[in-house]
Amino acid sequence: MSNRAVSRFISGKGETMSDFVIDAWRHGIEVVDEVRKVVNGYLCVLQPWQLVVVSVCGTVVYMRVRRLIRKSDRPIMKRIGASVYGLVMLLPSVREIVDRELKEASVKITKQIHRCDDKRIFVKELPRNGMSNKVIIGLADEYSSMGDGRSLISSGHVSGAVYNDWDDKDLQLLQTEIFKTFSYSNPLHPMLFADCRKMEAEVVRMVANMFNGNEEVCGTCRNRIKSRDLARKLHGASYFVMLLLLYASDADAELQMTSGGTESILLAMLAYRNRANERGTMEPQMVVPVTAHAAFDKAAVMFGMRLRHIPVDSDGRVDVKKMERAITSDTCVLVASAPNFPTGTIDDVESISKLGQKYGIPVHVDACLGGFLIAFMDDAGYSLPPFDFRLHGVTSISCDTHKYGYTPKGSSVILYRNVKFLRYQYICVPDWTGGVYATPTIAGSRPGLAIALTWATMLHFGRENYVARTREVVACARRITDAIKDEGKRGLKLLGLPAVSVVAFQSENVNVYAIGDRMSKRGWHLNALQNPPGMHICVTFNTVKANGDVTFIRDLKDVVDELMNEPDKGSSSEMAAIYGMAESVPDKSIISEVAFAYLDACYAMPIAIEQKEGDENLET
Repeated sequence: MSNRAVSRFISGKGETMSDFVIDAWRHGIEVVDEVRKVVNGYLCVLQPWQLVVVSVCGTVVYMRVRRLIRKSDRPIMKRIGASVYGLVMLLPSVREIVDRELKEASVKITKQIHRCDDKRIFVKELPRNGMSNKVIIGLADEYSSMGDGRSLISSGHVSGAVYNDWDDKDLQLLQTEIFKTFSYSNPLHPMLFADCRKMEAEVVRMVANMFNGNEEVCGTCRNRIKSRDLARKLHGASYFVMLLLLYASDADAELQMTSGGTESILLAMLAYRNRANERGTMEPQMVVPVTAHAAFDKAAVMFGMRLRHIPVDSDGRVDVKKMERAITSDTCVLVASAPNFPTGTIDDVESISKLGQKYGIPVHVDACLGGFLIAFMDDAGYSLPPFDFRLHGVTSISCDTHKYGYTPKGSSVILYRNVKFLRYQYICVPDWTGGVYATPTIAGSRPGLAIALTWATMLHFGRENYVARTREVVACARRITDAIKDEGKRGLKLLGLPAVSVVAFQSENVNVYAIGDRMSKRGWHLNALQNPPGMHICVTFNTVKANGDVTFIRDLKDVVDELMNEPDKGSSSEMAAIYGMAESVPDKSIISEVAFAYLDACYAMPIAIEQKEGDENLET
């Protein structure tokens, strides 16, 4: 198409719109024809079989490169650097050095894990005739005295971990009585353990109401009637078929109890993966904040999903604009944290919900950590923007009852807006030789005791007590937040916007990991953060009860003052060295090996008492 034609069209002289389009079309055909001639000129020297081989090889290379690029959202240069580093690690001389260092690290970790096991008692095999109750209880008491964990928890010096009061005798008495009745219950068999089935239904209904779920979120009565009516119509059906229908109706139609927050997240991601697969997406992608819980990474590994991490803004909330730009046809779920674990910041759930509605993508809200706080914060005097089923784009919420719900460990809830999402979570093996096998969660048999204890604990507290505790926990966290804000002269700075119970901070004047080391020596167990470096404390009711905010602020100021007077500002501390190394190593598989050594040490037999400090021969 000539420049003259373009200028004439713009000036409106001589060329109509149709003439311009026809001219452009002809020009495009000419360009394509020229390209065709050039390509044919290059390929005319090849034989047909060579063309086939080149085409196949080119396609394979393209698919491999595409998969490699899509496999991770790390910057490409960092991934190339990690690959080069991995190749260097294959050199025998380098591998020998690394293996030696890893072995030394493993020895050190094992000794650290077992340092409080003074007597080194370790049961290696079943006793021949069994032990008496007195001996077993005595041994359990001896084990429980190892270390100072219980005293530190009671003193309010532990971040998270145990959320309820150790000394609540009334609750302990209630839970002991519940244990006697339900210790062998198994909700896999709802016809045998109707009590657990009903308790679970009541737990999830109570939690659904906390998050403003309507009848569709927990419409078990409606579904039960329909299923039973259908069963009556199947006059020729076997009792087994009707039993399956009754089982399906008695199960929680839109929500389930799980073993913990990780399983709740895994199940939600499994449901969204299956939904995407049904719609033809074989490599579904989760779009999550970089601050989202590591359980989403675990889901990606377990279920063959891709994960796209979205950076956060200066306030620590996920950047919604970047999240929108990350959406593709493969995106199966958008994730928001309420709050996130690292900084305690609540993402802009309302905007993410609108994104989900705009693009027709499910939205999962991870409220595992603070679900039993944010649900009561309005009543406690701390207003929050909507984050639950009041937002029409929110399709699922995960919430742990065993954190600020104060139930024993091993219970959480996953809620869906309606049954169509829940069905994608189910797993059924219809042709198994052992009969039709279907489960709503990852586990088959589940501990009915955990359900009963959760049910009893929630009834024990009631709404007003949850509101009161929420008020105390959030107020305690706000006092710590305000104190850190006032410590600008010491270089302390908040990370994110602490909205609930987690307060995260960094330091501009001293090494923040050295602060963690020094606080540990003063009896504090804090959580170390990375990318960026930081520390956080998760306030629990034990912190509140022991006035832990007062001692925390005092110790934090003293520790920072100590480090400011040191030449290296704490950069040589043990934790600083570990995280400094982790940041500098491009191949994170080395860090994983150290982490695996830690996990191995947790299951290793204790080191013999007579073993010398430098002896590397561990008994495992």
